[in-house]
Amino acid sequence: MDKCQGLTGITKRDIYGMFRRAWDASFKSSTILKAFEVTGLSPFNTCVILDRFNSKDIERPSSSKSSSSVVDNIYNKRSQKLSQTIHSISARNNLLQHEN
Repeated sequence: MDKCQGLTGITKRDIYGMFRRAWDASFKSSTILKAFEVTGLSPFNTCVILDRFNSKDIERPSSSKSSSSVVDNIYNKRSQKLSQTIHSISARNNLLQHEN
């Protein structure tokens, strides 16, 4: 599906094979134990969850530093949206060039 950019279909027969490979790759005791550890459930650790809510100051570069980015203030919501749009258009352009 990834190689053909979604231009081919999937049959019911294909689903089980893909599901089984994903299941086998992810449903392991090591993965499950790591998930419990990361969330602080086993071993029980409340600090894991509480640390996610602590606000951390983000070090922002000074405005005097030069940047090759089109967007001047990457922390502004409108600038972030513009940057995402430019990236999206660039990706679409690359796909179209590849198709041609």
